[in-house]
Parts: sequence; C-alpha cells; structure tokens
Amino acid sequence: MRLPLQVVKDVGIDGIIVSNTTIARPEWLRSPHAAETGGLSGRPLFVPSTNMLFKVYQLTDGKVPLIGGWRRGRWQHPVACL
Repeated sequence: MRLPLQVVKDVGIDGIIVSNTTIARPEWLRSPHAAETGGLSGRPLFVPSTNMLFKVYQLTDGKVPLIGGWRRGRWQHPVACL
C-alpha cells in the first residue's frame, strides 16, 4: 500500500475515497443476508473503515484529504481526515 500512496502524494492527487464496501463477512454479522456474496457496506464497516482511514492518513503524512464512512438508509455518518 505504501508505493501507491507515495505516488498519490508525489503526483498531487486531490483526495482519496478510502473505503466503500468489502467482500469480507465478519463472524458476528447477524443479518439474514450475511451469507450472500457481493459487497457489504453500512454499519459493519464503521470500525474497519475508520481503521483504514487512520492507516492511510499516517502513510500519506496527513497531506492528502481522505473521505470514508458508512451509510444506512437516509443517515450518513461520514468520517473525514482533511
């Protein structure tokens, strides 16, 4: 992950959307749809998404605007590191 983020810093990209969905299925997921394939998004991604934002923030020395978060229904809970 370091090399692509170094390129982002060197080229001067305006920002990064860090996380959106995952194909991972946490064992504690209790949805009736937990066994489905495809992208998982929403509340289950809050902690991993926030952790990834922090890691990317560190690797870019805080010099690139980052956006991530989760959404459920009409409520959006953005997390941004600007």
